[in-house]
Amino acid sequence: MPSIFILGASGYIGGAVLTTFLKGIPDLKATALVRNEAHIPLLSGIGVTCIKGTSQDLALVSELSSHADIVFNAADADDLNLSNAILEGCKKRFAATAVKPIYLHTSGTAIFMDGAKGIFNSSAHVFDDRKTAEIRDISPTAWHRNVEQSVVDADEASYVSAYIISPSGVYGESPSPIPRTVILTKMVIDLGKNFKTLPYIGDGSNVLALIHVNDMAAAYLTVLKFALSGKDTESGYGRYYIANTGEVSWKDLITAYAPPLKQRGIIDTTELSLVTLEQAPLMSFFGANVFAVAGKLRDLGWKPNGPSIFETIERDLEIALASEK
Repeated sequence: MPSIFILGASGYIGGAVLTTFLKGIPDLKATALVRNEAHIPLLSGIGVTCIKGTSQDLALVSELSSHADIVFNAADADDLNLSNAILEGCKKRFAATAVKPIYLHTSGTAIFMDGAKGIFNSSAHVFDDRKTAEIRDISPTAWHRNVEQSVVDADEASYVSAYIISPSGVYGESPSPIPRTVILTKMVIDLGKNFKTLPYIGDGSNVLALIHVNDMAAAYLTVLKFALSGKDTESGYGRYYIANTGEVSWKDLITAYAPPLKQRGIIDTTELSLVTLEQAPLMSFFGANVFAVAGKLRDLGWKPNGPSIFETIERDLEIALASEK
């Protein structure tokens, strides 16, 4: 019976992946670090052993990591101290058992953003995780890269089998027992509240990479099953997996969000507004292009089949707005 220690089990991504793991690997013994007392019975109800604590309790994180066959981090893609504490525990595990534990680290496709300002770039580079050298050669100053590099270094030190999964923008209702708001939806709502309309920069033609939460969770399960199979001969950035199903332009996305937001009184008009980065700094994120191909996952047989974001907007809004009450 393999054991797994989870950080971020109460979160949107972590909860979805954990629930999918338990269904896909029925004999998995799961332990989670949980900050909120109210979440403990909900996770216990699906068979998770809960330990009260936070991801800032680094000694506890390291200790719990040292007792697990698998560690899954969905708590923070950019917390180097947290990741290093996990890896310290994995190193202790290897020293005690001579068996390399598995570490699943959550990163994100923001690392591939091209810095465009609201303009579609037809010549932008398309990142494919099957091209290991291209993934390895991404700038060390890119989003998430400093933590990714530490994870790769640990894998190459041969005391842990470390996998990096980079999901794109995740949407849709999570299968987790803990209701969670889609982060993208919350950010769109906040933009609407601030401007009383939905903003764009440039001409809004830049594209976002997106994935439905169930497809994202299935991607993690695909990677974990492959890691457990013993068939993986890769190392380092050869264990880097992009989880993405397609792209949608920012303008098309907010055009779809505008009517239900106006109906709910969050914005005053469905007309979109051109803004500057000075007016809306967040648009440096929503104004970039991301082109990323989940080649390795598809090679492993992953078959995403979730609905498009346009089919989930109403429900995503309902969940987000209910959480504000």
